[in-house]
Amino acid sequence: MATTQIMRRILSLTVAVVVGLGMAGCQDRYAAEQLLWQANRKAAPLQRDIKQAAEADVLAAVEAYRHVVDRCPGMVEAAKAQMSMGGIYYGREQYDLSRQAFSEVSRKYGQFREMAASAQFMVGQSLERQDKWGDAVRAYEEIFLNQPWTMQAMRTRLYVAEAWDRRGDREASAKAYDRALKAYHEAVKAAPTPELASQTYGFIATVHERQQQWDKALETYRTIAEQYPNTSKAPVALFAMGALYKSRLGQMDRAIETFRELTKQYPEHFLTRIVQPELKARDEGGAPQQ
Repeated sequence: MATTQIMRRILSLTVAVVVGLGMAGCQDRYAAEQLLWQANRKAAPLQRDIKQAAEADVLAAVEAYRHVVDRCPGMVEAAKAQMSMGGIYYGREQYDLSRQAFSEVSRKYGQFREMAASAQFMVGQSLERQDKWGDAVRAYEEIFLNQPWTMQAMRTRLYVAEAWDRRGDREASAKAYDRALKAYHEAVKAAPTPELASQTYGFIATVHERQQQWDKALETYRTIAEQYPNTSKAPVALFAMGALYKSRLGQMDRAIETFRELTKQYPEHFLTRIVQPELKARDEGGAPQQ
């Protein structure tokens, strides 16, 4: 994962939603937000080019975030500040220091489950940057153990399987995909909302696509479209079905039929606008777009 993408993800977790003058301590949530806002301002110059940033600016930002951690123990703002310190070190390619900072989040702030899982993912990323793939896999497995039902855990299961595939280890990849499928099916049963259930089915469909199991992928996408029509994943599932019919199976009639279903059920969705030119060309007797 590119450093700039990593930094954007971390910064998205740390931007405070309030402005104003800072306070000396963390007697309440407002004070904590103020301290974090001040720290984010200190770190702002690093966003332009963190690798080339002046050492004085780096130290000032780290110290500001450390102040939040020290003054606001146990609060979400402290966890965000700790994440930001890890992000700074990661961006500077100081991977041992970044790992220490991220590990503190996963160890001390487990109540913020998604953030703790994201921090543990970054532990794995730092190890990958140092060509320590075995240690990275063990770091990722800590997410499955400690935050198994987070979206980060869901994404990481797929990430690990794909990474094994990229490394050319088909056996390890197949095993990782199988473990991911098992976990996803268990998560579907426990999903508290239709939205989360549909998202989990989306991961299942993706695994089937990665393994070129087109029929199973289509069946899973159909499940999303029919059982969870009011979720954000339903129109995406219909679009994915049409794309599979068109690009993987060469069944243009089925693809057009599915795209029409998408436009009928979700006329205002942005994916409808994407398929409309193709449907128009078919209606006018032209060749479908490839």
